[in-house]
Amino acid sequence: VVFTHIRNGMYFTEDLPVYISNSNRLLKVTVTPDQPTYAKGQIAHVTITVVDSAGAPVAAKLLADGYEARMSSNVLVDQASIAAAFLTPNRLATNGSSSLVSIGTWGGGMCGGGPPDVAGFASGNYPGQSNVWLSGLSTDSTGRASIDVPMNLPGPVRFVVIANTATSSWGQAEIDMSLQ
Repeated sequence: VVFTHIRNGMYFTEDLPVYISNSNRLLKVTVTPDQPTYAKGQIAHVTITVVDSAGAPVAAKLLADGYEARMSSNVLVDQASIAAAFLTPNRLATNGSSSLVSIGTWGGGMCGGGPPDVAGFASGNYPGQSNVWLSGLSTDSTGRASIDVPMNLPGPVRFVVIANTATSSWGQAEIDMSLQ
């Protein structure tokens, strides 16, 4: 809880940490590429699995982002997933790696991904930008989804998946996929 106020022309802020544990709503997300390393231009076939806190498969909505892994290299301490930040007892934070990425070039801005009808978007033709930005994905009733990731960036690809359910359960996983 944060209270901010101005008194006698001076800015004041006070905070009181309130720790809430909803760890039973934390999803375990696993990202498994089909091979350990890829050649530039190859397509990585990635399997995503999502289970609940008891280990049972769940149907979930997914958001996936792939970008140059080196873009996160200046993060001193990578934070826990966004889900862990809000569902387990700790001070609120954000995922450090996701805050550092320009995730697209749609509309000339550096956010929001890109439209699928733009050929250069998913082809890796925007150096330093996202290689892939996928929304509207879902796992099936067995908690599984498969997607293809173009490996067109100049170095290893960091692939991040965020999952959520209709009952407000959340989870996140990220892996670095190697390029030869």
